Amino acid sequence: MRAAKTTFETFHAMHGDFFVIAPTWDILSATALHATGYKAIATTSVGAGFARGVTSEEVVTKDEMLALVASICNAVDIPVSVDMESGYADTEEGLADNVRQLIEAGAVGLNLEDNSDKPGSPLVAPDAHADRIRIIRRVAEQEGVRLFINARTDAFWIKDGVPAAEKAAESIERGNHYRKAGADGVFVSGPKIPESVIAQLAEGIDAPLNLLMQPDWPSLAELRRRGVIRLSLGSWHARAVYGFMQTALERLRDAENLDLLREYAKPTAQVDKAIYAARPKR
Repeated sequence: MRAAKTTFETFHAMHGDFFVIAPTWDILSATALHATGYKAIATTSVGAGFARGVTSEEVVTKDEMLALVASICNAVDIPVSVDMESGYADTEEGLADNVRQLIEAGAVGLNLEDNSDKPGSPLVAPDAHADRIRIIRRVAEQEGVRLFINARTDAFWIKDGVPAAEKAAESIERGNHYRKAGADGVFVSGPKIPESVIAQLAEGIDAPLNLLMQPDWPSLAELRRRGVIRLSLGSWHARAVYGFMQTALERLRDAENLDLLREYAKPTAQVDKAIYAARPKR
């Protein structure tokens, strides 16, 4: 079931100030984010893949992605943005159909990346990616919804020896090109974006800037000061959940130590209450 028009507007309005968006990979993780007070959530293709036994080098299929989006949108009453990877289609008709299905599933936004296959692969030509953004914008207008298009650019994923300042300049050029094509925001993604280029990106891109959280970056307050609007946790917390479970179970196995499980396991009734509270009130 598609989201209410007010939900689309709510998500757009959030991009007027700094916020953290925490992706989800199943209903339980979405419920936890809702219960913690997050005002919007996204999906993570990496986390969704892990939950299905797919490695980070492989891909979640389009049907798996759509099923995940529909299940999450039916489970939580907050805006949901979707990691659409590179569109799951090679044709204009296929891309348009996928976007319509996302809207019908309940999504209010999506990320569309400009790599040609997966992070680290060559980037598509800027004009070609801009054309895909125009297709998505046209479909959203036809459907009568204000879909938030977050144009992702992946220069920082490519290991080619190009200096960070040059990658930032390319990201700015591409981001502004995508903005003119109809994107609402620009997501500069990559595992090693140096702190030194954050302000350069924020000042150069004429759209709300979304960055992927890095382990050595400054505080959230400092990121806000430098002009970041949307900060994605990516697969950080999916990997943290795995790390917690592994550590807790190793301690139980090796030392018969239940302390971590005792401390963090929530009562079943509390989880039940959170799941009920998160459900859309339709």
